[in-house]
Amino acid sequence: MRPLLVNEDGKAKTQEEIMKIIRNVNIISNCDGTKRAMRIIKGIEEELTELGFNPNEIDEIISQIALVSFQTERDLTACKATVVDFHNINDSKVIIHDGNISDEMLDRHAEKDTGESVARDGRRIEVLVSGKDTHGIRDYMEFGEATPVVVHTVISSILENAIDNSQGKGKPLSADDLFKKAERVYERIESGEKKEELLEELDSSLSYGGGITRLTDRELRMLEEHDKSMIMYERKSREQEFDEAEVTRLEKIRKNVVYVSKDVCTEGTQLRIFEACGWSLNTGEREKITKTKPDKEIIEEQEGTIIEQRKTIEEQERTIAEQSQTIGTQEENTQKLQGMLKRTLDFATEVRNSVFGKIFFRKAIKELPSGNEEERE
Repeated sequence: MRPLLVNEDGKAKTQEEIMKIIRNVNIISNCDGTKRAMRIIKGIEEELTELGFNPNEIDEIISQIALVSFQTERDLTACKATVVDFHNINDSKVIIHDGNISDEMLDRHAEKDTGESVARDGRRIEVLVSGKDTHGIRDYMEFGEATPVVVHTVISSILENAIDNSQGKGKPLSADDLFKKAERVYERIESGEKKEELLEELDSSLSYGGGITRLTDRELRMLEEHDKSMIMYERKSREQEFDEAEVTRLEKIRKNVVYVSKDVCTEGTQLRIFEACGWSLNTGEREKITKTKPDKEIIEEQEGTIIEQRKTIEEQERTIAEQSQTIGTQEENTQKLQGMLKRTLDFATEVRNSVFGKIFFRKAIKELPSGNEEERE
């Protein structure tokens, strides 16, 4: 911006010269785009400070910048430019900054049966409308009766003022003039005039310094079609960006499916997954699918085998338990028999060794094996 503000010798131009130059800075911003617009204005302020202008001079110069903002959340109270701020109070996507619209403004707006009002705070003009819950500049061309006319009136007045100043026959931009024109629109609408009549009157009154040729109806229709085409183009571009992002996301999923399924599935099941996802399979891959069982069926078969094996093991465990119990009973009986046999042998030994036994059982004793013979055996 500096080259426009200084002479060939590098020194700053006069305040009057710079004000005419700055009068050509006209900004229309939407939503958060106002943040960038305010950065531009702040940058110009810093340039003027570096060129040696005092705060009052900078204030007067910056007042020649026109900022028309729509549905912004930015605080405009500190902006030194001439601001016309449009707000749809029913737009749920925007939180209106308390500094921009006071409670008093909202109260006065609520009293309007038309749902349209205008208020002024210094160099800032606030245009309020109770429209639908939508979020777009074009909506302000449709909301209410007065609002579309105010939009056209404000913007055309700002442009005409800039052109007149560049031709040396204009006066400085004034928020007071813009506010009076906006108020006049509301008065005429409330008196019963139609917005179509006011727009037609505005159109016929514009000259833009005589430097612009009026468009024919056909040219206007072509421009309107062009605008619609651009809107469609922007929509398609956004859709394409979304589609490209979706393709990237799906490709990532595809790679993950291939990687994971390779480790956890059989080849046949992996191919079944690919086919279900819409991937094309060749003849060989299709044959593999028909010749292999699904993992679920394989697992069910294995589970069936495991269940049968578990039953067999349980049956064997029961048999072993029964056999162990039988063996225990047999061992117990054997121990009893051994005890009885020992007692019998001990008794027989006592009888054999006794006088009584030798007298009465001499023959039977001789038939019994002796202790030495048992040891020899």
